[in-house]
Amino acid sequence: MDNSQFTIKYHSQLEKSEFVLEVAPISDEFTVIDLIKDAKIQLNELVNQNIFTGFKILKITGRLPLPIAYLFAHEFQHFFSTIAVYYPQNNVYVITNSTDPNYHIGDSINPITNEKIAVKSSEKEAFTAHTSGDILYVDCTVGIKEGNLLAKEVNEKIDRLIENKEIKGGKLLKINGKSSVLTSFIIAHKVCHLYANILVFDPKINGYVTVIRHGGEYAIGNFIPENLSLNTSKKIVIGGNANRGKTLIKDVLRIVLSQYLDNKNYYLVSGCPDGDGAWYNQLCQNNLTLARQLKDKYKASFTLEFAHNKAQEIRNINNPLLIFDVGGKTINNQLTPENEIIMAQATHAIIIGADEAEITIWRDSCQALNLKIIAEIITKTESGKDTFEVKNDIFTGTIHQLQRGNNIVGSIVLNKLAEYLVI
Repeated sequence: MDNSQFTIKYHSQLEKSEFVLEVAPISDEFTVIDLIKDAKIQLNELVNQNIFTGFKILKITGRLPLPIAYLFAHEFQHFFSTIAVYYPQNNVYVITNSTDPNYHIGDSINPITNEKIAVKSSEKEAFTAHTSGDILYVDCTVGIKEGNLLAKEVNEKIDRLIENKEIKGGKLLKINGKSSVLTSFIIAHKVCHLYANILVFDPKINGYVTVIRHGGEYAIGNFIPENLSLNTSKKIVIGGNANRGKTLIKDVLRIVLSQYLDNKNYYLVSGCPDGDGAWYNQLCQNNLTLARQLKDKYKASFTLEFAHNKAQEIRNINNPLLIFDVGGKTINNQLTPENEIIMAQATHAIIIGADEAEITIWRDSCQALNLKIIAEIITKTESGKDTFEVKNDIFTGTIHQLQRGNNIVGSIVLNKLAEYLVI
C-alpha cells in the first residue's frame, strides 16, 4: 500500500536537456513536518535510480510548501546546472540558480521553448533581509513586483549579506519571516552550503523545521518549537456564500495591509482547500483560462480531517493579525461541520454577501460562535458606486465589479477596510 503524503511526478525531454518535476501534497491534511520527511525519502529514491544524468535544466512546478522549497533547492543543485521554478502569475519559469552562462538568476523563460523573455524593469522594493544571532529574518511582499525582478532583488540582497559577513556560516541558521516559493529557492541556493543545519519557521506549526542537513545536529524534518508568549492575536475569518469574492478580498488585503503593518505583524492563509493560492488573482488578470485550469488541478477535498488540521494550524499561528477565509457551502442556512470547526478558532469575522439576506445567515452563525463581527461587505459584479461607513463599530461597505480578472487593489472600500482592521 502506498503511504506517500507528497507526490513527485516527472518527465524529461532529452532533446531539450530538461527534466520537469511536478510536485504537490497528496492532501492538505498533513503537516509540513510529515510532508518534508516523505519528500526527502522520495528524493533519495530518485537519486538512487540515477535518473537525473544527462540533463542540464530542472523545471519545478506544482504546489510546494515553503520548507520543502529549501529542501529541493539544496538537493537538486547538485545534479543540474540550471534550476527554474514555475511562476504561474505570468505563466513563465524563473531561473533561481544557474552555472550555465546562457541563463542567469532572475531570467524568465518560456515554459515550452525555454527561450528567455524580456520583461519590464521596476524600482519597487519587495524584499528585505537581516540577521540577528542565528536567525535570518526575511520579508517578502507578494504582488508588487514581477517574479523575475523579485528573484534578482533577493539574489543581490542575500549576496550582500554574505559579502558583509552578516551571513557567515556555522552550525545553525534559522530562517524566519514571509517569503514565497521563488524567493525560498534562491535563499536556499545561497546559504545551503554555509551551515550544518538550516531550519525554516512555519507559523502553521509554530516552530522551525529542519530543511537542510550537512552532518549537523538535526535531521530533515526535526522540529524546534518557537518560544512565544501567550497568544493574543486577532484572528479574523472571512465568511460568506460561495463565489462572493472572499478569497479575492483576502488576497487584496494581503497587499494593501503592507501600507499599515510590517509583514511580520500580519499573516493570511486559506481555510479551505480550493486550490487558489496567492498567485491566483494576478494570473486571473493575465490568463483567466489557465488560472481556472490550475485551480481545478490543485483543488482538494474538504474533509473533517482537513478541518481539524486547519483548525490546529490557526491555533498555532501567533502573528498579531491573522486573516483566513473559509468555504462558502452551507446546509439549510447553517454552517457545515467543517466550517464550524475552522471558524471556531477565530476571534473576529468579516462577512461577505450578495445582499442582506446572505449577510444575515453568516451573521447569525458568527454570533453563535461568539465571534465579534468587524465588517460586513456586500459585493456585486455589476458597475456602481462603492460606498462604506462605520456604524456601531462595524465597517460596512458595498463593492462593485468584484470578479476574478479585475484589479481591485485600488478599491477605496478595501483600502479603508485595511486601515480599519489595524486600529
